[in-house]
Amino acid sequence: MKPLPIINTIIFLGLISLTPLAKASPSSVNLSGQRLNHNWTKNLDVDQVEFINLSNTDLKELPAELLNFKNTTMLNASHNNLENLPETLSNLKNLEWLIINNNKIQTIPLYIKDFKNMTKLDASHNQINLLPPQIAHLEKLKTLNVSHNNIRAVPKSLKTLKNLMDVNLSHNKIEEIAFTLGDWKKLESLNVQSNQLTTFPSNLNEAKNLVELNLSNNKLESIPSEIFDLEKLEYLDLSQNNLSDLPGNINNLKKIRRLNLSDNKLERLPEKIKDLKTLQDLNLAGNSFSKDEMKQIKDNLPHTNITFYRVITNMDHFDPKLKVDIVVLNHQGLKTIPDELKHAEALQKIYATRNKIYSLPNWLEDLKNLELLDLSHNNIRRISSKQKWPENLQTLILTGNPLNKGDLEKLKKDYPRVEIVFEK
Repeated sequence: MKPLPIINTIIFLGLISLTPLAKASPSSVNLSGQRLNHNWTKNLDVDQVEFINLSNTDLKELPAELLNFKNTTMLNASHNNLENLPETLSNLKNLEWLIINNNKIQTIPLYIKDFKNMTKLDASHNQINLLPPQIAHLEKLKTLNVSHNNIRAVPKSLKTLKNLMDVNLSHNKIEEIAFTLGDWKKLESLNVQSNQLTTFPSNLNEAKNLVELNLSNNKLESIPSEIFDLEKLEYLDLSQNNLSDLPGNINNLKKIRRLNLSDNKLERLPEKIKDLKTLQDLNLAGNSFSKDEMKQIKDNLPHTNITFYRVITNMDHFDPKLKVDIVVLNHQGLKTIPDELKHAEALQKIYATRNKIYSLPNWLEDLKNLELLDLSHNNIRRISSKQKWPENLQTLILTGNPLNKGDLEKLKKDYPRVEIVFEK
């Protein structure tokens, strides 16, 4: 048998403990999922170690011994209980990757500027309030992930990071990006989902290599037309904003495959959307399209999978902030229709068949847009004379219920416009 070749690429292996690897490969130390003792560096040639994995080790502070690992290029200290990064870390001048996500860190130290070779910084899922402008000194930085923090502003100096390829600023409290993004010419992915943006920089079209852009769940009322000039863009998410119309140059998205426009205030789409020959998935749920406009969109994009309606099949996935059109709750052991739905004003159809429903809520009449209610194969015996029904209800299916005949006849008499389907 031939000896295995030396593998130079280090793979992060999460919770798997690979302590024996330290003997076979002196360039790496993997203590993930273990507990560090005072002599964890024993028998290590610290000058040879390039990769240190201390993830999931229940650390509350980084070990002081790190200052001796001056040739280390990758440090993973994620999923711990770190609250700060000590000054000793600054001795690791050769760091290229710093992975510190899922801790309790509140600040990124100013000495971050000394890591001249850094290409990846992941400080996501912490408690960071401020990005220090010193990050701009990381001229080789390619990946920056500071998502899921409490950041309110992005320093203007970051525009000088011309090697950035992947930037994730999502799930923060950013209200404005007060600089142009045109200098990020190598950028391939930008995620600013779930912030407080009301505007977005206009010259993003100069980031000609951008493939993925996520601006969802902000407060945008319009988007700059330059976004549609990104000819390499394949994925664009503009959902959960306040958009009422879109720029007319949407046809310039030559390579777009997935476009999410759900949960806005759109009533129509630009005519030139028909020119998007590469578009595979288009999500339009939660808007205000008429049936005629829906038909027109379908005719214009015959080869695109288009979603007009949001369908919920599990109440765990129900979000009262989002417009829901159809609810399917069959075979879920329900005894009544869930109260969470009483505020789903856009709801058009409810399917709740083969449950154990025996009573109906009095708020059903508040679902003004409900057209179909399928309660077949439940345990409904009586329908109260005080029960009120939605004004636009067209079909009520009660098949397979032990329903009182008198109640059924009264229901048909009181609501002649409703098609009532009942078969024992």
